[in-house]
Amino acid sequence: MKDTACPCSGNTLDRLLRPTVMAILARNPVGLHGYVIGRQLVNTPFFSGTPPDNTGLYRLLSAMEAEGCLESGWDTEGSGPARRIYKMTAKGLGCLRRWEGTLKTYARTVEETAAFVEQSLLLTEKADRTLTRQE
Repeated sequence: MKDTACPCSGNTLDRLLRPTVMAILARNPVGLHGYVIGRQLVNTPFFSGTPPDNTGLYRLLSAMEAEGCLESGWDTEGSGPARRIYKMTAKGLGCLRRWEGTLKTYARTVEETAAFVEQSLLLTEKADRTLTRQE
């Protein structure tokens, strides 16, 4: 069974939430309700079918709006209570473009680090076999 609480599981890469939310909003220029953003996050590679923490999502949306990456307004159409709709701003689109480069660099770094770890484990296993034979 996979231990998802351990940092080495990769499930603690919260920084990937921001560009994923931005990419969802970039695909929907008319804007989306926070609930819909959360539902779409479920289908992204990062979440793989697991729903996000809604409190954290709304906290992130609020922070991104304060930074000027998003704007929001109230949808009062239809029945029920008014709901907030989030849209990307020009600043947000520029930030998403920078994220693309950052993530590509990060992916290369992760690949190189994974290869380094793999080599280290192979050396460790070789050393363990040598020690076992000497005993």
